[in-house]
Amino acid sequence: MRVVTPSQMQQLEQRFMREQGVESFELMARAADGLADAAVRLLGRANWPPQDAGVPLDLPKLTGMSAVVCCGPGANGGDGWALAWRLYDMNCEVLALTHGTPTPGSAAHRNYLECAASWRSIRIIDLAGAQLGDPEDGQALIEYLTGLCGTAMLRAQLCVDALFGTELSRPLSGVYLGMSRLMALIAESGARVLAVDIPSGLDGATGADTGACPADMTVTFQHLKRGQLFGSGQDVCGELICHDIGIPDAYAPADAPEYLRPADVRMPRRRHDSHKGTYGHLLTVAGSHDYAGAALLCVTSALRAGAGLVTAGCVAELRPLLQLSAPSAMALKLCDADVFDNSAVERARDALPGKTALAIGPGMTRRAAPELLALLLSSGLPAVVDADALNLIALNPDLRALLGPRHVLTPHPGEMARLLGRAVADPAADARALAAECGCVVLLKGCATCISDGTRDYMMNPGVPGMACGGSGDVLTGVIGALLAQGIEPLRAAAWGALLHGRAGARAQSRLGEVSMNASDIVTELPGAFMESMAAARR
Repeated sequence: MRVVTPSQMQQLEQRFMREQGVESFELMARAADGLADAAVRLLGRANWPPQDAGVPLDLPKLTGMSAVVCCGPGANGGDGWALAWRLYDMNCEVLALTHGTPTPGSAAHRNYLECAASWRSIRIIDLAGAQLGDPEDGQALIEYLTGLCGTAMLRAQLCVDALFGTELSRPLSGVYLGMSRLMALIAESGARVLAVDIPSGLDGATGADTGACPADMTVTFQHLKRGQLFGSGQDVCGELICHDIGIPDAYAPADAPEYLRPADVRMPRRRHDSHKGTYGHLLTVAGSHDYAGAALLCVTSALRAGAGLVTAGCVAELRPLLQLSAPSAMALKLCDADVFDNSAVERARDALPGKTALAIGPGMTRRAAPELLALLLSSGLPAVVDADALNLIALNPDLRALLGPRHVLTPHPGEMARLLGRAVADPAADARALAAECGCVVLLKGCATCISDGTRDYMMNPGVPGMACGGSGDVLTGVIGALLAQGIEPLRAAAWGALLHGRAGARAQSRLGEVSMNASDIVTELPGAFMESMAAARR
């Protein structure tokens, strides 16, 4: 599964239909199958009726339920009409709202005609020409519809948003904005909202929200769309399901990022004859007088992420803290100053033999000696480079020339802007461009994480809102550093590290809530994240 733009999806879909002789009507039927399954699950009817309910076991899944299906004029509306028929077939009472009919001869019109032919069972109300006063007023629309069909609509258990698909890039307006607000009002009465492909009014390319009704669940087709992951996408889409409509992956654009999930992590099993040296020796160079916690978070996360040995390279005053708080690691004084100065260079050089990877940057401040970073980057060891190490690279262009394929840069958007010399415009494209320029791996943090080595691209949304806290990035640095130390190649270490870090954050949030969790809680949950991953890999 990949992450594509709306235009890429349209092009690959058209090419598939042209080359394989598949009609749009058939793709709509496949989409409706996934939508119907999602509706059943969303309404809690997946295992209904229960065997002890005293009702026939072949009773249709949605008996006694009702739905409002809002259909737009194009293909998205066509999916809605196809779903309306399937809902009716499962014994659901259906009210379909539209504004005019689809273009005659189109696949959407064919689905509409099937619903119209069963008008005694599927009630269709065409709002074209309706006297609504303000067509954008959802409450006025409710009052108008109540006059036509009573208050039953307000008791619907399901609202289906099939107004517009991912290619809508303008704000919702007129009666379509009114229909979106109508769905939101019905949802306030307890209805669940199911969006077809994308909530109408959410930009499929950027994730900008221009009046979308937030969905409880969104079913998209074949590939995820960028707007579902960026901007307001994750908040507005709710649970996001990608339904396969039978288009082979070969039709996806070569430059579309591959979407990764926690189940894609495949940590190797450990052998019984292994020892601590088998799993590498990580040297962290992190922390300062003002940022002791950054060093501690980096070290403790590396230990929890499986590094066989961890040596914490630190300023002198942090050594007692690290020895006391992370006794499983070794604390090595690199200098006596409150930040890493030039005196740390020779001690760091002496510490490099026997190490298998480096984690550089958290809390080291921009006052750290560039000469130290130059030594570490030119050591030939795999390294994850974060925080102030990235800022030093931005301030000292000569350091950029030392970057190579064994280095993983992990900037947030602000650090990325300093490296690029401009604000981030397109996260996926910018990550790829910087990776290609520097010949390294780039992991650009954000609500969706973009990873690239310049030729291969990954995208994921592993995090949760509770991870928006100080120190979260320091934990990620330790995790990726530990994976590098164990011999995992840099692109994979970056991707797996982000997924495991995100899963640990999700576990912490489920235990403590999104307000109260902090970065230390992510470290605490790393063992559970690793165990989940390894259990999934064995299935």
